[in-house]
Amino acid sequence: MYKLFRQQQTEYGGEVRPEDKRELQKRLGELEKELNILLAKQYAIHNPKGEAYKKWLESHTPFHWFVEFFGIMNEGGFDVIVGNPPYVEYSKVKKDYAIQNYETEPCGNLYAYTYERVVSILQKRGRSGLIIPVASVCTDGYAPLRKIWQSAGNLVISTFNDRPGKLFDGLEHIRLAIVLLEKSNNKEHSIHTTKYYRWQTVERPHLFAQLVYGQATKFVTENTISKISNDFEYSILSKILNQSKTLEHYARPIGAHKIYYTRKLSSFVQILDFVPKIYDAKGKEREPSELKEVTFETETKRDIFLALLNSSLFYWLITIQSDCRNLNKREIYSPKLDVEKVTPDVAKTLGKLSKKLMKELQQTSQLLEMTYQGLGKMRIQCTYPKLSKSTIDEIDRALARHYGLSDEELDFIINYDVKYRMGVSAGEDGEDE
Repeated sequence: MYKLFRQQQTEYGGEVRPEDKRELQKRLGELEKELNILLAKQYAIHNPKGEAYKKWLESHTPFHWFVEFFGIMNEGGFDVIVGNPPYVEYSKVKKDYAIQNYETEPCGNLYAYTYERVVSILQKRGRSGLIIPVASVCTDGYAPLRKIWQSAGNLVISTFNDRPGKLFDGLEHIRLAIVLLEKSNNKEHSIHTTKYYRWQTVERPHLFAQLVYGQATKFVTENTISKISNDFEYSILSKILNQSKTLEHYARPIGAHKIYYTRKLSSFVQILDFVPKIYDAKGKEREPSELKEVTFETETKRDIFLALLNSSLFYWLITIQSDCRNLNKREIYSPKLDVEKVTPDVAKTLGKLSKKLMKELQQTSQLLEMTYQGLGKMRIQCTYPKLSKSTIDEIDRALARHYGLSDEELDFIINYDVKYRMGVSAGEDGEDE
């Protein structure tokens, strides 16, 4: 019937007989009813004449792509799909609308389910492009979505910070990715990415013309797709990944040699060997409530990783491998460095520089008064790593000797994102709130 309808549209002057149109609508309507009944059974509703079925039909209003776009779906799917799906946590709508049989359900957000559906309704060589949060590219929770992308075809991904300029004005803390997918039946699929872009608002009209993509296929893990865009980044990351052990290997459950960190992440990573001071409104010292710690068995190992975690090299690593919102245990424990391969000279240098940096952070710190809901006014010891950038640069030079970075690669790391990190960008300093 559908073929006859299309033939009348295309071969007989565009005239479709009314009775044929009604017949096609009738058959598609019957198909829709049948599909509704089958779908309702997945929600444990088996009586299509009962009140429960009626309420389910009203609340879920099923949409069947095969019915609504019969011709397109009958020919294999859409050629191109573009969009900006809702960024809504599933938990907020689950009581009203439950999904079934989605591999991305553990992702917990509607945009993941939308992209899974997009992939399923694309034709074999179809292409899609969706704007979604950057967390989809580089956080553990969205691994099911990335698995679907990688099995479906080739990826081209650009990623964007929201400070100082942002893709969508009026939305706060929306770091975004534009994920382009080309479906392919090839066994091997490629992934190309941009760097994590930061830009001034005035640059927005020319932003896309500046995008540069790098080959990132080699740097895909279950947890992340690394955001790299040039040969320097490719080479540096390759050298780091040649190390076999991570910080997690050297961490211990108990011990005297500790480092401390909070989840707050800005233009510098702040890892300390001391506990910042906090005083309540009465001047009584308090313990920080969100301070995390990592313990090492020796001072040497502690100082080596203390230096690494404060380096521009580590800042670059978490920029390309995380969503850049919070410093989580994953980021702290993941950097690769084989302590046993560190030469005595480099180990000694890193130890001295760690102590020098901690001393500088103490000396340049300030007690700032802040107000917290339920706690009132507090005085917090705040540190300013950018005032110690020269010491951090020395740490990166020592680490470059260990990893075997070239002079050009070291220069890239030392100057990575420096305009925004140092807050010299025409009044927009790039610091997160």
